[in-house]
Amino acid sequence: MQTSTLFLLQANFNQATQLLIQLKNMASPSDAVVLMSEAALLVNHPDLALYPLYVLKTEAELLTSTIPDHVSVLDYDQLTDLLLQYSRCISLK
Repeated sequence: MQTSTLFLLQANFNQATQLLIQLKNMASPSDAVVLMSEAALLVNHPDLALYPLYVLKTEAELLTSTIPDHVSVLDYDQLTDLLLQYSRCISLK
């Protein structure tokens, strides 16, 4: 189990700026981020390149932009496995 934190970003896209500010104030480079729901639209945001980044497959299939190579696409079983690897999980909505 890792001692770093897994952040789940799952808010409306119009809250993206606020989400990124919260993440920047709370996260360290050893933390990871999962983009869920409309937050998946942030997949190409440069501020997120600092972290290991994941997006759910269901949201990735809806994106019109190309998913960067450093982003891992997860199904729900893989998300469950990922959640178990971290000692803390914080949901930002």
